[in-house]
Amino acid sequence: MASTIKVNEIQHTGGTTALTIDSSGRIAKPNMVAFQSNRTAGAVTAGNIYVCNNATLNKGNAYNTSTGKFTCPVDGVYAFYCSILSANNAIANDLQLYKNSTTSSNLLMRSRVDNGGDTDSYASVNLHYTHEFSAGDTIYLHVTAGSFFGTDYSWTQFGGRLIG
Repeated sequence: MASTIKVNEIQHTGGTTALTIDSSGRIAKPNMVAFQSNRTAGAVTAGNIYVCNNATLNKGNAYNTSTGKFTCPVDGVYAFYCSILSANNAIANDLQLYKNSTTSSNLLMRSRVDNGGDTDSYASVNLHYTHEFSAGDTIYLHVTAGSFFGTDYSWTQFGGRLIG
């Protein structure tokens, strides 16, 4: 036999609201963890963390606009993405996604754009990575070759969220 639970809100025993359900059945998670950021502070060259200095969304305050690092607040599955335009179109440009440190064992994903010396064209690095992380893990972008734009927010996007 099926059961029906009729509630408008689900709370933790401490009183924090975890979910709300409106009369149409839409579910909202008021304490969601998610961020969307961009860079307006200039290009970033090889050997540096790509710091998006402007967060347009920072639910849960897990993204740091000074360090460019997202710190996972709880254990769970997270999804991250970025789309960033190369600044030096005459050489190979590498962007890598790391967890905790820039050692090879912590490299999660990498992408290279290379225009073969064509100085009239640019290319965007696009990354999407979903994985399980632990509370306290830091996720960030690191430029390992070339350089990437950072003066126009529409060319630089980095974001992520807790899936569950």
